[in-house]
Order: sequence, then C-alpha cells, then structure tokens
Amino acid sequence: MNEISKGPADIAFLCDVHDSRAAASVKRFPKAKYYRDYREMLDKEHKNIDAVTVSSPDHNHAVQAMAAMQLGKHVYVQNPHPTISTKRACSRRPPRNIR
Repeated sequence: MNEISKGPADIAFLCDVHDSRAAASVKRFPKAKYYRDYREMLDKEHKNIDAVTVSSPDHNHAVQAMAAMQLGKHVYVQNPHPTISTKRACSRRPPRNIR
C-alpha cells in the first residue's frame, strides 16, 4: 500500500481475511470501509469501485482478479511471478454474465 498512497487515489475500501494483517492499512486509511471477504465487498460496493489492486497470495490472484474484471473494474495484480494459468485466465476478457 506504500505506492498507492503517493498518487491521487482515493482508497475507499480495504479487504483482508486476516484482521491482524490489515490493521496497519486500516489505520493508515481510516476512511476506508473494511471487509473480510472480497466477494461481499464487490457485491455491495461494485458501483463505488473504479479499480482493484489484488495483493493476496498467488493462488488467489486469478479468481479475485476475474471477479473484479467481470464487473468491469480496472485490475492491478501484484504478482512478481505469475503462473501460466493466472496469465491465461487474466488475459481473456471475462463474459459479463458470469458471477
């Protein structure tokens, strides 16, 4: 989250399944609403989200990125060494009617 805070981004929502890991970000962005489940966040807030940064463990990247892309969101995946399956999944344009 260090680089995000340097630009003109408005951090409106945070999501992490581990409260202890999210604590620093929640403190740094006190106006951001916090969720523990990305699916709930996307379902409830998709109209208020322009872009998503996926910073979860590698095995979650494709599923979480695709969920955001299916809603038409810009997605940045923080993955230094993406797997071939992640590259393939994220390079295809997802159908709009899948949820």
